[in-house]
Amino acid sequence: MPENQLTGAAVMNGTVKRMSQIPDADYIREAEMYGMPSAEYPECPVCGKVCHTIFADRDSGDVYGCDRCVKVLDAADWLENQKMELEEMYHD
Repeated sequence: MPENQLTGAAVMNGTVKRMSQIPDADYIREAEMYGMPSAEYPECPVCGKVCHTIFADRDSGDVYGCDRCVKVLDAADWLENQKMELEEMYHD
């Protein structure tokens, strides 16, 4: 079997080395010494779900929800639906 196809081997600086001879990356050594860092994910203050985006009022800063609990609507579609609901309400 050619050297570059050895199982559990890698080429480092032009020399074939066994994987056990290659040092671990810094983050792996730190995790082994100190343990895995705790992952803190932001949670929505409204629904409590892990989220990426929080929606708040531009002026007051009041939070309305997050990308998981707030429905994003097209303004033109919303306006059209409002008009139709008003027409139905007063038409009857």
